[in-house]
Amino acid sequence: MAGWAREALFFTIAAAVFLADLLTKLWVRTTMLPGESIPRDALIRLTYITNTGSAFGLFRDQTAFLVITAVIGIGAIVFYHVAHS
Repeated sequence: MAGWAREALFFTIAAAVFLADLLTKLWVRTTMLPGESIPRDALIRLTYITNTGSAFGLFRDQTAFLVITAVIGIGAIVFYHVAHS
C-alpha cells in the first residue's frame, strides 16, 4: 500500500471512530432519560449514565488532568504512526 494511502486510511479510521463516538453519545442524550436502559431485560443493553471521570469512574472531576493525558496520548499515537510509516 502506498504511503499516502496508508496515511489516508489511518486518519479516516481515526475520524470515523471519533465521529461514531460523538454521534452515539448525542443519540443517547437526545433519545433516552438518565438511568434508562434499552433493551430493558437483555443480557447486553445500553444504559444512559453520566461519568465525570475516566473509565469505571476513575479520576472523578479531574477534567484538566484527563484532557492533558488525552492530548499527550493522541500526540504519542500520531508520533508513533509518523515515525513508523
